[in-house]
Amino acid sequence: MFKGWMRCLAITSVILAGLSGHAGARDTFVLWKVFEITDNKNMPVAWDRRGSDFEAGFSIRYRSDKCIGSYRVRFTLDRDVRELHEGEEFAIRIRKLSGRPPCGHKWTSATVFSANNILASTSSQYPSDYETNSNIGTIQAGSVKLWPDNKSEATVILKAEAKKDVPYTAFAMNVGHSSAFSRLVFLYRYSKAEDTSLPAGMEQGIDRPGQDYRNFEQAYADPNICWAACTDESRCRAWTWVRPGVQGPRSVCWLKHSVPPARRSDCCVSGSKLVK
Repeated sequence: MFKGWMRCLAITSVILAGLSGHAGARDTFVLWKVFEITDNKNMPVAWDRRGSDFEAGFSIRYRSDKCIGSYRVRFTLDRDVRELHEGEEFAIRIRKLSGRPPCGHKWTSATVFSANNILASTSSQYPSDYETNSNIGTIQAGSVKLWPDNKSEATVILKAEAKKDVPYTAFAMNVGHSSAFSRLVFLYRYSKAEDTSLPAGMEQGIDRPGQDYRNFEQAYADPNICWAACTDESRCRAWTWVRPGVQGPRSVCWLKHSVPPARRSDCCVSGSKLVK
């Protein structure tokens, strides 16, 4: 289970909170959300974030309550991965902090999965149009076996490269083994530099004033962020994204508990869960 901000993150609420502006005319992978997938009730996991470090503390039950192992692993990113540009590489160091196998059974490890190892069928949290791809690929593979007498760290290098024309890609931090695992998935939306169109359901030049339950500033001026926030929150029925310079130097996202009437305005892009 997640701690704090890790609880099924939308990119709007935390991950992009400090992002400093659009990167310009370059093809870009933008972090859309981070979520956890855990398979097997016998492996409770607590993921925690500390700056650029992501730690997984977990236990594994083997056959009986008398046979339980415990582990702690740290994944460290060498850079901010909220935006990845075409051709960029980044590294993730895996470090074993502690490892006590259940009754001596040595089959637990920690590794990083590139996009081609991620299947949308493993979780309903993937977008319905997610396709397996290799757009975040492995340049240097690495894993750490979580046994007392094995090496304690390894480094994985990944590269963002649009090899397949799909809207999403991902990588994942993974701990466990084939029948009991937990992974933290970093899901990205791909944006082509020349693509200025809006997805279906977005209303260009439309404001829907009123019936707001919360709002937030966006450092990254993109209506997709506002749309993603509304999609991620069950209370949200509609949203309006206000362009930078209208209500302040940054764009602003307004989330709404019901669907207000539409009004023409160049200030905004809006949408609703009832608009298809």
